[in-house]
Amino acid sequence: MKRLNYCFAVFILSFCLLPSLSFARDCPRYALACGAAVTYNVTMNKMEVSTSGSSTNAVTIVSSPQTFDIAAANAGAVVGSWFSGTTLAPGTYNWMRRTVSRTFTAKGYLTYRGNVYYTSSNPDTATYGRGTNLRAVAAGTYTFVGSDAPADYAVVSFSIPDPPGGFSLPTGMTMTSTEVIQEDTSNTMTIAIGVSTTMRIIFNVQNTLQLQQVGPVTMLQLGEPDASATIISQ
Repeated sequence: MKRLNYCFAVFILSFCLLPSLSFARDCPRYALACGAAVTYNVTMNKMEVSTSGSSTNAVTIVSSPQTFDIAAANAGAVVGSWFSGTTLAPGTYNWMRRTVSRTFTAKGYLTYRGNVYYTSSNPDTATYGRGTNLRAVAAGTYTFVGSDAPADYAVVSFSIPDPPGGFSLPTGMTMTSTEVIQEDTSNTMTIAIGVSTTMRIIFNVQNTLQLQQVGPVTMLQLGEPDASATIISQ
């Protein structure tokens, strides 16, 4: 048996949740403005893998839910630690099923037309529309660093909505009331006797915080992050 060290950590980024979520590389055209999330919490509930290309003989890598702040500087190491006590038999693992919470939490701010819009525990629903999670102040009012930030500047929740009518989820994906479950056969990882495999992961949360106008409501939405990984085998 071989200890698993970061080997599958990068797959948590392969959410492929809904087309309405955007990648962090560019600010999507439908957003008024974008910024980097200061905090971006993702809760992984379960991970399973198999060498059969399907759920046959699936092995549970980890099933203890854990929340990761992928905007943190040490995010890659923390994600890897979730798997650090896992062992896998040698083989080529070509199927994965990951279970992710439908609720994410994030904190951040962005500038648009002379105002700074930020995640707020006391949203300005009177001005910006019912159901929003933001407030706005004039640019330059705060630095949003340390104590020079509004008292209501806070981590807020973002939930993945149910698919609209007539929309089909991607192949291999299902959604419960609280989770997104996705089967994936697009990636493989080989575990070999005597070979140490380490993955270095860098998360990119640029442009993940997005100011959007939905009908009469202005709100902050959370886009999908990006990641890069380097695999080292010894």
